[in-house]
Amino acid sequence: PAATLVSVTTSANPALVGAAVRFIAAVQVAAPGAGTPIGSVQFVLDGADWGDPVALVDGQAESPVVSDLAAGDHTISARYLGSDAYQPGSALGIIQKIVAGSLGEVTPEEGATFQYAGQHNGLPVTTTIEVPAGAVDEAVKLVFTPLENSPVLPEDGQELVLPFTLRAYVDGELQSNYSFAQAITLTLGYNPDGWIESSFHVAGWNGSQWVPVGLTPLEQDLAAHTLTISLDQLGHELFALTGEPQFRYWLPLIGR
Repeated sequence: PAATLVSVTTSANPALVGAAVRFIAAVQVAAPGAGTPIGSVQFVLDGADWGDPVALVDGQAESPVVSDLAAGDHTISARYLGSDAYQPGSALGIIQKIVAGSLGEVTPEEGATFQYAGQHNGLPVTTTIEVPAGAVDEAVKLVFTPLENSPVLPEDGQELVLPFTLRAYVDGELQSNYSFAQAITLTLGYNPDGWIESSFHVAGWNGSQWVPVGLTPLEQDLAAHTLTISLDQLGHELFALTGEPQFRYWLPLIGR
């Protein structure tokens, strides 16, 4: 029997929690063998056989769709079970990243516009991310995640209106300091109830303080309740729209 080479790929990396993911195994014949392998492939998820063996079609096998992987890293591999003419073989495992997020889109080199429709304090809001052509020179996946609360307090005199994270991944790897060749724009929708909208601004957390590095305010639409900023780098992942509340309450304490 001829020797074989087995590889496995994923339909999306990273993938969001709850998103459907499929894995594809390819079986090729090693020289000097020839032909197209037949038989089946057993997919392996985190070290354990996953599902039943899948028949090869034109040298490839597709796994069942999975959408219940927990957040974190998962190892995916595949074993070709062999046939009379071809030897069994195993693929090197790949890491499938599952991340918590609300928008996970691949940005091609020609640019794209993405929208996230969510809610903020009970009001439907829309966040738009515009990536111009030439802003990236590789396939970049952006993951935008609005947060209920920020893990760090806002600047003095400000309160949290809308904290969020924005992360960039290339080939499934998080880019801790990603720079865009051209600035992208974020239009953040928010619920204005209880806030002085003219006080709003966005800053990024650099690990020790809130800074405006890489952020440029562009426009605030008080009728649509949106704030647009430009962003040329993701040196930090955590951002926050902050502002001053319309009302503050003080509770008197009486000592006796």
